Amino acid sequence: MLDGCLFWPSIEETTLNTPPVVTTAFPCSIGVGGCEEDEPIVLAEGQEFTVIVTVQDINDIEDVDYLWFINGPFGIQPNGEVIPTIGNSVVLTLPIYYETALHNRGLTFTVEDSFLAQAPQISWNIIVEGME
Repeated sequence: MLDGCLFWPSIEETTLNTPPVVTTAFPCSIGVGGCEEDEPIVLAEGQEFTVIVTVQDINDIEDVDYLWFINGPFGIQPNGEVIPTIGNSVVLTLPIYYETALHNRGLTFTVEDSFLAQAPQISWNIIVEGME
């Protein structure tokens, strides 16, 4: 026989998290927004190329962290521009300027939310015209 009382802690509401999703990318990247093949970033002398990514997070778009990274000595890139949209999406842009040392480098984009859940990374090859 049991003597005493039972204690039941209060039930805490748990928020389910859905990882962020990259919904569109320019240039096209396989698996994003219906892209069937990867398109490179092509830099022409004297011109700027802008990479554009749209990210959706149904939990809280304001709590996402993102990173642009070019392999080799270039490393982490400045965050570019963030363009808020209606709903739980944001458009992110990164200008890339012509530099011959960027030829055959890779640009990678990573995004994660406040729960540290990540969307799959996307990457592009950088081609500098005249260096092929």
